[in-house]
Amino acid sequence: MSKLSVVIPTLGRVDELSLLLKCLSLSDPKPHEILVVEGDPRGAALEVIERWRAKKPALPIEYVQSPRNVSHQRNVGIERASGDVLVFLDDDVFFGTALFAQIDKAFEDPAVVGVTGRVIEPRATRRRIVAHHSRLRRWIPGGGGQGTFTRFGYPRYIYDLEEKRGVQFMPGCFMCARRDAAIAVRFDEQLGLAEDEDFSFRLSKLGRLEHRPEIVLYHRKLGFISRDSRSFDARLAWSRRYIFEKNFEQTRQARAQFALLRAALVGHRVVNGDFAGARG
Repeated sequence: MSKLSVVIPTLGRVDELSLLLKCLSLSDPKPHEILVVEGDPRGAALEVIERWRAKKPALPIEYVQSPRNVSHQRNVGIERASGDVLVFLDDDVFFGTALFAQIDKAFEDPAVVGVTGRVIEPRATRRRIVAHHSRLRRWIPGGGGQGTFTRFGYPRYIYDLEEKRGVQFMPGCFMCARRDAAIAVRFDEQLGLAEDEDFSFRLSKLGRLEHRPEIVLYHRKLGFISRDSRSFDARLAWSRRYIFEKNFEQTRQARAQFALLRAALVGHRVVNGDFAGARG
């Protein structure tokens, strides 16, 4: 069995972190090591970790403090980890006991450098026209199939979730990568949004990324509940342009389609009554 290192960037969500550590304590098999990388200088997560160390002395938890930056926190985890495979988890996820056995099985294929699974998230309480996973988004031009990118760097989300498939991106709440590949790619610390897409896309150049539907994880998506939509969408717009210009060929067609996408996203927010997001 591969040695699996879990990397958890965390900031201010101690109850959620405690639930995640409970899931890890019940896992069979358990990971080789658990690296909790906290971005809060007050060290709020340390008390939670000490409680779990006292309750489950065999649980291999290491606590690391870091500047607040999710990409930097994950890079700290990459540097400190010693496992063959790194499992990046957000602190607001939970899962069943078989997660790590399923991950290990997925990496039996030496051509696979990255793995994710079926992530179940709460639906938005407010009904939106052409929501995030609406099948109408299939009609966005730019090429690419489910789980890949268009030529202008926009992700085509997976709708047929029950099918195993090769992909070019993984959701940030649950990404697995071979350690040597993760060291080669690392997270771009200029990005605080869509950094998972950038990391995954560059990782996909080194080997096969797989969506495995039998691997199921639940994500409460707490980072998106109380956001300020104007500042969030301004940061997201910058991140999308940065990723497009960094990773994709700058053809006239691609640039024109990227401009159309931005116009469509502004229109999408307007028709959904999100005027602050449209201004962002």
